Amino acid sequence: MEELIKFDNILTREFFNQHFVVVHRIRDSIHNDLKEAFYCNNLVYSFKVVGILYVLATVLNWFSFFTLLWEVVILAFSVPVLYNQFKPEIDNALLLASSQIIPYYNLVLEKVPMLNTKKEN
Repeated sequence: MEELIKFDNILTREFFNQHFVVVHRIRDSIHNDLKEAFYCNNLVYSFKVVGILYVLATVLNWFSFFTLLWEVVILAFSVPVLYNQFKPEIDNALLLASSQIIPYYNLVLEKVPMLNTKKEN
């Protein structure tokens, strides 16, 4: 009976109102992103969505859904353990890779100005 009273104290109206606002905000954000992508308000964003959907369709064509689901479950449990075990080596490798990629990324942004989404003042 005490557990039921504790549970009843947790599920108050304020609790539901607070979480409803968060869920509503997330739903609005997803809705706005999908509207921007599918109505082509932002062409770069639309092309990114098309590219991701193409890659996803290609990968799902190669493998069955359950095979990919099984691989995601295995990776979800093994990657964090491996990262914790080899954290310094992985961080150094990512730092080195990102320092080598940044000049090429900036070069692409200079050549294709519509990819540069930063607002200039």
